[in-house]
Amino acid sequence: MVVFLSACGFLAPAAENPVPPTSDPQVAALVTAWAKYIYLDGTFRWLTSTGDEAPRERQGDFAVVRGGARGPTMYNVFSCDLDKGDVHRWCSDGVDRWQIEQAIEGEKPDVRQFKPGIPDVDRDRVVACILLDLPVLAREFKMALTGDRLVFTPRDPAQAGDLASMTVVLAAGVPTEVIIDDTKNTRIRLVITNLKRLEELPNPLNELLFRPVPKNL
Repeated sequence: MVVFLSACGFLAPAAENPVPPTSDPQVAALVTAWAKYIYLDGTFRWLTSTGDEAPRERQGDFAVVRGGARGPTMYNVFSCDLDKGDVHRWCSDGVDRWQIEQAIEGEKPDVRQFKPGIPDVDRDRVVACILLDLPVLAREFKMALTGDRLVFTPRDPAQAGDLASMTVVLAAGVPTEVIIDDTKNTRIRLVITNLKRLEELPNPLNELLFRPVPKNL
């Protein structure tokens, strides 16, 4: 998973008056509409497939706080493989970032903490897609809005590694799916099954949600 900074620009403060990444009026409208949402949470299905193989599925939930003048971007992504039972969690309090994994239920989870400033580019891209943080994504990607699909292609393929493209599927301007395709014919689909958007932070905000404390794996 997320699809989840500062070194790559993904945790840069959001502009108070965001500048549209293209002159497309529909894209500009998306930027304006989504900049007001500072807290999102929801549930998802995470499907991974290579070639024609049947997709492997994980299910989980996420919470994201948009960064800006009020503070840093924070996120929590929790997923579980329903067949194998292994659990993964990625979270960031805006300074530190953790990866927590538990391969077998009941075993002590493996917790890894990463030094500030070391990005998790894959996760951060997904977070930016969920937030529809288009000015941030425009730093690394060219984008095109066609119908209900916003397609991102790397500006510099040499810097993109195996990533070929990302697509955000929209329904009435709301992300319902993030699709990530790589150059090795692997596709990841993050299907958002429920999404809540708030213009203010929950009161009180459970800040422990973004640290490796609340979910006992």
